[in-house]
Amino acid sequence: MLPAVKNFVISFAIAALIFGIIGFAVIPFMKNVMDNFGVSDVSDQTGDANGDEPPADVPSLPTSNKVDINAESFTMMIVGSDYQPNVFDDYRADIPTDATADEYMENSRHYTADAILIVRADKDEGHFVITALPKNTYVVSHGIETTLAEAYETVDIEYFKQLVTSIISLKIDYHIEMQFDMFKRVIDMMYPTGVMCNGPQDMYYVNEEERIITPGSSNEIEYIYDSQGNIIETILPGEPFKIDLKKGTYKLDGEKSCQLLRYAQYTEGESKRCQVLSSYFKSIADSSFSDQGLVSLTSAFKVIMSGKDGKTNITDSARDNIMTVLCNYGKFTPKILTIPGNYTEKGGKTYFEYTYSAVHNMFAPYKE
Repeated sequence: MLPAVKNFVISFAIAALIFGIIGFAVIPFMKNVMDNFGVSDVSDQTGDANGDEPPADVPSLPTSNKVDINAESFTMMIVGSDYQPNVFDDYRADIPTDATADEYMENSRHYTADAILIVRADKDEGHFVITALPKNTYVVSHGIETTLAEAYETVDIEYFKQLVTSIISLKIDYHIEMQFDMFKRVIDMMYPTGVMCNGPQDMYYVNEEERIITPGSSNEIEYIYDSQGNIIETILPGEPFKIDLKKGTYKLDGEKSCQLLRYAQYTEGESKRCQVLSSYFKSIADSSFSDQGLVSLTSAFKVIMSGKDGKTNITDSARDNIMTVLCNYGKFTPKILTIPGNYTEKGGKTYFEYTYSAVHNMFAPYKE
């Protein structure tokens, strides 16, 4: 080996040995100083340049649930009314204010809010909330103790929304009032082959007073007389309204869907009916609120906004906003919320009394 090269190698080895000894002694000292000043090795928290994951003991930043779509969050109230002017012609609400005492006696039938559903699509939380309110929820309307269902007939829709807002603490942006016939048409339009549902139990109920009149048939009452001219039998027109559904999963058309939601003879009472209502609406949302369901949703809104057998405050622009949200339903996390409270007896009537603080806290994340 040449003398110059030999001298370089010897000098390099000596230098490496000296700096190695210094580094071994000094680096722990420097690291301790840096730690005392709050300076730490970045690779300990973020992983190295090769993309290694951070150590397990380092907390990761929370993932945002916010849904990024070009539409606004909204709260909608859907009211299913049992008002059937095509079946009964003796509603108290249909007679003039100057009606006689006899007219009041003849027109004694009342209608109610048979189903009350709240839907909240919240972009910030990323939740699509579905809540069914018990129709016998206790409220005070114009100073009178009553239920939500009964108050519906006696107040206008804006006052009714205020009653609901006082319960859930959310401003209601849109409302849809549906009679049975509108509901049936919407379901048959969206689901020509039926909507897949789950019947929680065998359901059977017959109402002889509510008659189903076949189109084109007579709606006149038929009387059978004896030889002296006395009425011995009265035959009402049509067929009695009947619910006859079995436990299990099956497809239901509009008529059968209406039967499912109207059934109220559960051992658990109104609370079970609210569960069925919420689950039914979630089934519709899961299967229809998407880009593929755009055509059927458009047709459904035409029926809802037609004003036949129902009312709504949804305008064209509001419809477009709602449609945009519904067609992005897959980006939301669906949540069914149950109103907390207890059932009590007052004056021979059963009321559902909600727990205000619990309900308030449950809906607090969705306040605007």
